[in-house]
Amino acid sequence: EPPLLARRSGEISVINEGGGPPLCVMDDFPYEQARFTLLPGDVLLLMSDGITEAMNSGGARYGRDRLNPLLAAHGGRSADAAALGHTILADVKTFEASADPADDQTLVIVSWRGPAAP
Repeated sequence: EPPLLARRSGEISVINEGGGPPLCVMDDFPYEQARFTLLPGDVLLLMSDGITEAMNSGGARYGRDRLNPLLAAHGGRSADAAALGHTILADVKTFEASADPADDQTLVIVSWRGPAAP
């Protein structure tokens, strides 16, 4: 799943630059790198496809259409990346209701509050 960048403004971008297969799947794979700048209040979300592909008992997928509003609403509050992670995982669990997860659900959230005060 490509990373998502949530700007403090609420804008959500998919980071399509760089990447490759999941780590450790292929020996000596020449992974491509990407560079971008995090601004104060921005959040970078790395996740497994088990988040967006989570299904409810009716077979509907959670998808980015449900995830992106959570990220946009969190914009500017990057000081609490853990709270954002808990919010996302709780929302996925609520969406799944009684359906068992079909895949792992992994999140890594990086946030930047800005430079340290002198």
